[in-house]
Amino acid sequence: MTGFAIVLLLVFATLIYFFTVRVREGHKPALRHIEAFEAIKGSMGQSIESGQALHISLGIGGIADQTTADSLAGLSVLRYVGNQAATTGVSPTVSMADPMVLLMAQQAMQSAFGNDRAGAADTYQNIYWTAPQPAAYAAGVLNILNVDEVKTNVMFGHFGDEYLLMGETAVRNNTMHIGGASDPNV
Repeated sequence: MTGFAIVLLLVFATLIYFFTVRVREGHKPALRHIEAFEAIKGSMGQSIESGQALHISLGIGGIADQTTADSLAGLSVLRYVGNQAATTGVSPTVSMADPMVLLMAQQAMQSAFGNDRAGAADTYQNIYWTAPQPAAYAAGVLNILNVDEVKTNVMFGHFGDEYLLMGETAVRNNTMHIGGASDPNV
């Protein structure tokens, strides 16, 4: 069995070396464009032009469990939007169900604003830990979508059936809805 493992290791090491050399020579791999990420690029501008809010939902996932990758994907989207927010001075409304994700969301927005402490402090007012249970979290997000004038609803993270409730409300309010989740049932 160890002979097979050594052969497999050598094959993977050779492939990694081969593709690393190709990238260094200037060959770029052909990657497909993901429409959700393309739509996010213009969502902040649309929100600014319309005077309506941009809502980012980071889902019900946590940092120290099996949903870590989902939460980190949502935080990556938040960092991108946070950099746009720092440039424009308009911060998004952010909601999540896990307090650890709340801390990381605050840190992401603070790092986007850099030395502008006043701008970073203003963004903290728009970052909400809604509720730890999925149904209660969905109710909190529904409140944000219905009460605030939300132009775009961006949902990246771990979601269950509550995703459908939030998505339906976004559609009913004629809100642009961008989402991504690792669960194929959502």
